[in-house]
Amino acid sequence: MNNYPSLVVNYTPHPIVVFLEDGSVITIPSSGSIRLEEEKSFVPLEVVVKDALDEQHIVPVLEKKLGRIIGAPLDLPPQTRIIVSLPVAEALQKYYKQMGKDYIILVPGDTIRDKDGKVIGIKNFHVLAED
Repeated sequence: MNNYPSLVVNYTPHPIVVFLEDGSVITIPSSGSIRLEEEKSFVPLEVVVKDALDEQHIVPVLEKKLGRIIGAPLDLPPQTRIIVSLPVAEALQKYYKQMGKDYIILVPGDTIRDKDGKVIGIKNFHVLAED
């Protein structure tokens, strides 16, 4: 993997805010969305949870199966860096390898949180380890 400047495209459904070491902040707007088709099927399982008042509540548990990739472009310049969520990245890496594309898939890395614990940005990106 090389380190020269390259095209970075954000395919998450929201802007990505990056806090750089020099104190500057950049926002990478969303350029669309690559997602996984989601299939849910009911599983006859329920769990009992207690709330802050120690009251019990029954919550159903559903089985979740992710389906095919939706919205993955195949016409980007070679070596394009694509930002997606971790679940999408895992499937997309295999998909692009099968399609003969050499796009580099990035996922949001270490998070920056506000005083209330809400994520407000990231410090870096991560790439998936090769199998």
